[in-house]
Amino acid sequence: MKRRWTVLLASAPVALFLGLGSLALLARPEYVPPGSRMHVDDFAAYALKSRSVAKVGGVAAPAGKAFYLIDLRFTNEAKRVSFDYRPEFVEVADDQGCGLRLAPEARASLGPAEAHLDAGESAKRTLVFLGPADAKSLKMAFVLGGGAGAAIDAVLFGNRQTVLEVER
Repeated sequence: MKRRWTVLLASAPVALFLGLGSLALLARPEYVPPGSRMHVDDFAAYALKSRSVAKVGGVAAPAGKAFYLIDLRFTNEAKRVSFDYRPEFVEVADDQGCGLRLAPEARASLGPAEAHLDAGESAKRTLVFLGPADAKSLKMAFVLGGGAGAAIDAVLFGNRQTVLEVER
């Protein structure tokens, strides 16, 4: 009898992890307009607008590519905990579903990308991504944890993504 309880208790975390993972896979994205709140834990992100440019601060995009600048606002809604925002918390895909990569070399001319936010503070940042030159819209998600963390966040806080029309 004791062995049965040991096996049951030992397998409970695995079952919980698999259950949450399954729910996260079923949690289809909810696409929201620019300026909508994307909430994860005690933190909120707002994608305000995006635009496509061929050059940022002296760095030119390679042939067939463009830089996509996304204006964001982040808010630490915690009462006591500080939050260190990093650009890696943002994931962007084009209208074909291809992930865009951050372009830190182009972004360097725009000032700091990171931000330390004490409880209740907000910051605005412009991120620069590199992608195909023909994207008409972008889908942006705010993701604090990769893999299992993102799955749990999707279950607990929803899977909201902002759809941004690209200004040229």
